[in-house]
Amino acid sequence: RRPSQASTSVDYSTTTGTGATTTTGGNTTTPQGGPLPVQVQEAKGSVDVGFTGASACPNAQAFALSADVMTAFIRTLANAAGVPESSIKNIMSAICSRRLGTQRKLAGATVKNDYTITIDPNSGKTADSVGDLIASKPPAAFTSELKTKLANTSFANVTMEVTDLPKPVATTGLTGYTCLKAEACWFGKYLADTHFKINDKTAVTLAQCGQSCNADTHCEAFEHNAQSTKSTCSFWKNGACNIPGGNPPGYVKDTTLHADVTTCERDSVTKETRGAFNPVTSKSGRRSIVGVLLALMWAFFMSAMTV
Repeated sequence: RRPSQASTSVDYSTTTGTGATTTTGGNTTTPQGGPLPVQVQEAKGSVDVGFTGASACPNAQAFALSADVMTAFIRTLANAAGVPESSIKNIMSAICSRRLGTQRKLAGATVKNDYTITIDPNSGKTADSVGDLIASKPPAAFTSELKTKLANTSFANVTMEVTDLPKPVATTGLTGYTCLKAEACWFGKYLADTHFKINDKTAVTLAQCGQSCNADTHCEAFEHNAQSTKSTCSFWKNGACNIPGGNPPGYVKDTTLHADVTTCERDSVTKETRGAFNPVTSKSGRRSIVGVLLALMWAFFMSAMTV
């Protein structure tokens, strides 16, 4: 899965291991990257709000951009899950259906709510138990509560409906990061040292990898691979592998083949502060085109010879 070349690792010669504290003369100092980030349970799921009618698309687009809607949705979800509103992160996006050819089709649109609930370790709840609560909520009751919370907004009379509340997936997260299980980018699409750095080749925990990323000002995200023998902890920088930005080069999501891979995006890195990404210019594409042209010319020549 990974190229053989590796970048220079962070020098931890003054510590007792990756991210470990340093002890000098009996005094313990703060480790590189600060305290070890805390691993937490998370419930990640998605809820679709459907719209119909002639104004479905513009309604959905306005809905997805509304701060009032965001607040109302988070409050409704928090009530269903039995968790504080502050524990929920939600991203809304509008999807408008298109009419195909001359077929008559009822216009429709959907607002997708991709949410993450961070479970308080002292709450007595688990990501799985919170997921069960959400899945047990009748969609009609969820819709009704959401509409009630939007009664004093411009969406009070807009027709909308939640038809399904699937159980969210239980995952492991890290404080200060937004982690994506079984999602990553192929190193072959990027340049070592410019776009990524292999920081560790020996076993480290997710928290230790995050601590190392915190110590590197260029680290915008990290990839942790629990089973790799070549790159257990790698850093992404200069805008590379920007999964939140949508479909970066070499992006892969596979819960079977990459079940042990987790990519964690640094929460402090925003769209504005992320480095500008300069993609790799590959000669392989040009070679492939030349190869196709030669093959076509050879086929034409052989056809002419047999006429």
